Amino acid sequence: MNLTAFLAYALALGIAAAIPGPGVAALVGRALGSGLTRSLPMLLGLAVGDVVYLTLAIAGLAFIAKAFSTVFFIVKLAGAAYLLWLAWRFWTRGIAIHEVARSAGRRDGLASFLAGLAVTLGNPKTIVF
Repeated sequence: MNLTAFLAYALALGIAAAIPGPGVAALVGRALGSGLTRSLPMLLGLAVGDVVYLTLAIAGLAFIAKAFSTVFFIVKLAGAAYLLWLAWRFWTRGIAIHEVARSAGRRDGLASFLAGLAVTLGNPKTIVF
C-alpha cells in the first residue's frame, strides 16, 4: 500500500468520523427522552455493533464481496431503488408528526440495546468503511 492511498483513506475516515451519523442522533434522542441511565443500553448496543463490523472486516468481508461482486452489485441496486421509492413516498405523501409514548418495563434495556445494535448494523457510513 502506498502512502498516498493510505493518507486518502485516513482523511476520508477522519471526515466520516467527524460527521455525526444515525447512531449519534439515536443516542442523543434516547438520552433526551429517557435520561442517561436508560440510554446506556443503547450505547452498549452501538458499541457491540461497531465490534461486529470490525470483526467482519478482519475476517475477510472484502474477500467475500469481491468473490460475489455481482450479487453485491444487485443488492446495491435494489437498495438504491428502495431508497428512491421511500423518497417518492415522502415527497408525495408528506411526513406526519406522531406523539411517541414513553415505554416502561423490564425489557426496556434489552429493547434499547437491540435498537442501538440495529442502528449501527444498518448505518451505511459504517458499512462503506
